[in-house]
Amino acid sequence: MSIFSKKPPEILPGVDPDTDCAPAPEGPAPAAAVDVVSAWRPRRTRFERWLEKLALAVEAPLQRWIAAPQLNPLYYTGTLAVLLLGIVAATGVYLFFFYSYGFQESYRSITIVEGLLTGRTVRAVHRYASGALLITSLIHAFRLYFQSRARGPRWLAWVSGVVMAVFILLAGITGSWLVMDQRAQLITDAVLNLAVAYTSFGEALGNAWIAVQTSPLGWVVVAVVFVVHFVLFLALAGFLWIHVLRLSRPRLLPAIYWMAAASGLLIVAGALLPVGLLPPLDLARLPGAVNLDPLYLFWLPASLGGQPGWVWVLVLAVVVAGLVIPWLPAGGPPAPRIQVSAERCTGCTKCAIDCPYQAIRMVERTDGRRHKYVAVARPELCVACGLCLGSCDVLALSLGEQPPEALQLLTAQRLAQARASAPERPVKVVFTCERHAAQGGRAFLDAGQVLNGQSVVVIPLPCVGTLHPNVVTKTLDLGAAEVQVVGCPPEDCAQREGNTWAHSRLTRQRLPRLKRAYLGAPIHSAWVPPQAFAEAVRGGAPPLAGDLPWALPAEPAAPAAGGPRPGGLAVFTAMQPRHYAAAFGFLAIVLGAQVFATRLPLQPYPLTGPLAEVAVSDLARRVVVPTTDDPLRLVLEMDGTAVWAQSFQPCDLAVGRVPAVFARVPVPAGPHAFALRLVTSDERYQLTLAESAAELQAGQILSVRPDDLYIDDGLRQ
Repeated sequence: MSIFSKKPPEILPGVDPDTDCAPAPEGPAPAAAVDVVSAWRPRRTRFERWLEKLALAVEAPLQRWIAAPQLNPLYYTGTLAVLLLGIVAATGVYLFFFYSYGFQESYRSITIVEGLLTGRTVRAVHRYASGALLITSLIHAFRLYFQSRARGPRWLAWVSGVVMAVFILLAGITGSWLVMDQRAQLITDAVLNLAVAYTSFGEALGNAWIAVQTSPLGWVVVAVVFVVHFVLFLALAGFLWIHVLRLSRPRLLPAIYWMAAASGLLIVAGALLPVGLLPPLDLARLPGAVNLDPLYLFWLPASLGGQPGWVWVLVLAVVVAGLVIPWLPAGGPPAPRIQVSAERCTGCTKCAIDCPYQAIRMVERTDGRRHKYVAVARPELCVACGLCLGSCDVLALSLGEQPPEALQLLTAQRLAQARASAPERPVKVVFTCERHAAQGGRAFLDAGQVLNGQSVVVIPLPCVGTLHPNVVTKTLDLGAAEVQVVGCPPEDCAQREGNTWAHSRLTRQRLPRLKRAYLGAPIHSAWVPPQAFAEAVRGGAPPLAGDLPWALPAEPAAPAAGGPRPGGLAVFTAMQPRHYAAAFGFLAIVLGAQVFATRLPLQPYPLTGPLAEVAVSDLARRVVVPTTDDPLRLVLEMDGTAVWAQSFQPCDLAVGRVPAVFARVPVPAGPHAFALRLVTSDERYQLTLAESAAELQAGQILSVRPDDLYIDDGLRQ
């Protein structure tokens, strides 16, 4: 739990738990049991289940190493991302007070920051937290996807999350741009390369960039980049609000130990491994080798090449695919929605409080009944998790058209079948969630399973939070030798709070509570990852470590000497320093890998020969267009030989369809004479726009462009 959260209320003010929570007299039961297992099953694709199986296999070694579900960082990627966003914001505010605007001024201000121990540590924390933010956000999205938490009413949270990921990427790119070092120069080159290759304004943009280099307005360019960077952060904050808008109890921050560990590791990494500085931006030379930072600048090498757009086509395809995921078919009929029987509802308010998605609201009764409230369903917000069913004592709620008694009847039917098939064997009934049933529990779904001399009946539910404690006790009353509830570990429930509510109800920490008379009954629980279902059912799962309310039951009974606690509900022991060390060590390893990944070398221009940069703006205003139908060519000559040319029609030039020309031409090092000429295709007419001579060195950029004077004497023969 977060340090800023408190225990949610169990009922709303104005409700009498003695009268409003009392079950109403039972009506006539349905004639036959209904297979609610099939009707309630969440709609997930095979691909999603396969991805979950793969993810669980990867996570298994981490689970064994940490041995404490409450300390598995993969379960906290959402809240850790919010924490990292706050760290990025706080360190960004600090850096803002040192920052100046201008090509040289911006770099100089970063140099001042790097000269201070506090400054370079904060700058490194800002950089490393930004990378960790992108990583945790992507892992969070991946886990939500394979848990099928993107469809139905969850589409708003999913789409806003995809948009936030795009904003995080763009904010990281603009943040690297603001340093005005050689990496920033490469980003500029890549953007110009993309614009020239795929837009009609790319050449004009290149000319504008050349003009800014020789004007005192460089600070305007830097200021624009900074404003974009800041606006992206504001947009992130706004979409974060949208992201949690439909949640009843959004958890924005992780527990205090996660906050301390993440912040502490970032500070240590920032102090020991500062980001450092690359050489400053030099517009007269090509950048040399730089650190790539592949998290945010993975697109840079491809964007500097001859086909600069393909990587962005892939990025755009991934983003579009992510945005349409909520509307892709999942197979099967639509998920059932919650329905309320106003005649049965006693207005106890538990369902409205327990619902994680605000799909039920309480309104004042107007039908003259003695209860103050009545529940009203909001089907457009229901995700069919069933958590409200587990909170309703009076069977006033149902998913879809299934009767409220369907689960109890189905359980009784399967229990009777198991007892009839093998009267001599006791029967163990296991209630579990859909995730466990689809993964480790798949082999147990068929009838006839026998473990430890018991027949095993597995009943999968949308979530274990669907299970009311009275269903558990009635199962025992009907002759089950043992009842077990197998759910997901803390903080890893696909329905957000189902495992928490189920555990709290069975341990009498939350309404509706397990009846006191059943405290010593053979009721067991296991809160394990889906791949550990078989181990939990066999009883071989070792105790794990966890925080309250998971570590101890609210009213523990005295255990037998050397034996387990009666009921088997206290599955966790108190966390020990070794658990924290394992979890935080994993965080340190991941952070260290990210830090060293940002130091991957990139040689952007393997051939470090010089470049001749051709830039001509307002070409139509510089010349008098000849009256000829022959195409015109703009030619760059080196030592009397054409090394580059661009053709266009005289009529296009006359009407201003050639507003600007921008190109970069590789040339050999050494002394050369350059001329930029406008000629007709038959070379009968030519006009020299610029001439220059230079001793070019490796990596040098020579700008070849006309001066600012208009040339109005036309083309000459």
